[in-house]
Amino acid sequence: MGGVADPRNLALDYGPSNFDIRHRAVFVYAVDAPMGPGHRLFGSNNIFNRELLGGWNISGITTLQSGTPFTVTGSASSLSASGSTQFADKIASKVQILGGHDSAHPYFNTANFADPSVAELAAAGGVKANVVDRFGTAGRNSVRGPGLFNLSTSVARTFEITERYSLVFRGEAFNLTNTPSFSNPGSS
Repeated sequence: MGGVADPRNLALDYGPSNFDIRHRAVFVYAVDAPMGPGHRLFGSNNIFNRELLGGWNISGITTLQSGTPFTVTGSASSLSASGSTQFADKIASKVQILGGHDSAHPYFNTANFADPSVAELAAAGGVKANVVDRFGTAGRNSVRGPGLFNLSTSVARTFEITERYSLVFRGEAFNLTNTPSFSNPGSS
């Protein structure tokens, strides 16, 4: 949303900024695997435990983040106010988040909102003469979009070949859980 919805009523634009992220947690870890000589699991010092099980390192980054806000809009043609964004009417006390990501499965329940002119017509018994074109009640950035979950990890082990040379075996997985990160849904 770029401009001011109604220059005569700046309170309509009160709400979170477009880039507001309420919650973000990032966990970074690096641990030695508890196996091999001197550890709790398979701690005996035989050649199998010493050479194959010991010395592994597990590390990674886990990110959890809440979604950014967006504004649910209605039909701007009912206002005849070019350059303004028509907010929808919020007709439910709490917006139901369905979590879908396509037109057959929407992200939020669209039945929780109505076009202001349609809501006014219904309240006025379908008589257009009583309808006053107005901005909706949903408010700016009143719904949060999908959040983010990302798990990237690595497993590594250094094998000593000689005093001078070593071989590093490393396996890395970015977005290990294959969790997609969607942008905000369509809001009209």
